[in-house]
Amino acid sequence: MTLQPSSTVPVFNAAAVLEERLIKMVDIERIRYAHFREGSSIRELARAFHHSRTTIRRALDDPGPWTYRRTRRRPAPVMDQVAHIVEAWLVADETVHHKQRHTARRIWQRLVTEHGFAGGEPTVRAWVRDHRRASLRGVTIPLAHDPGAEAQVDFGEARVRIRGIETVVALFCARLAHSTRDVVVAYPPREPGGLVRRPRPGLRDLGWGAGRGLV
Repeated sequence: MTLQPSSTVPVFNAAAVLEERLIKMVDIERIRYAHFREGSSIRELARAFHHSRTTIRRALDDPGPWTYRRTRRRPAPVMDQVAHIVEAWLVADETVHHKQRHTARRIWQRLVTEHGFAGGEPTVRAWVRDHRRASLRGVTIPLAHDPGAEAQVDFGEARVRIRGIETVVALFCARLAHSTRDVVVAYPPREPGGLVRRPRPGLRDLGWGAGRGLV
């Protein structure tokens, strides 16, 4: 994909926006671990993870999940004329019982009756949704895991080539919740109990003991 120069959007800004959309949660976790736990610098992280320094700094400031950020206010010519009135109603609603607060439909009805508003109810509903103060339901609480406490575990199969011969092996895959490190161990598919007894040494090597596994 080639980004062409534009008179309104510089190439590096467009690339940064595209990069922010593509970065995954696992990359954010690993960037934060490498910086806060291992002491890697922003320059080293940008080189290792192939992201711009702007994206690395955002990953350090915001653990995610990321959402789209509007950089410029969207014009609302219909609502701008009555925005100050609706904002006053919403502020007053914070001091009354929740059953007495304005709904979007009630706001639209009052605007039409008291102020001759010519806009539609969907316009008012969208404006209220974007401007009403967020409640605790919208708060994102990042998960925190103690070292060695939890790991996500899964099983599967893979086709591999060993000494020129293609064969199927059984896989034990685990991801440590605290460090986000991964461990994958392969076993002969017919080994009795192999996926139950054998993975422990590999997990201990990564600092996971008798914690809880999430399959």
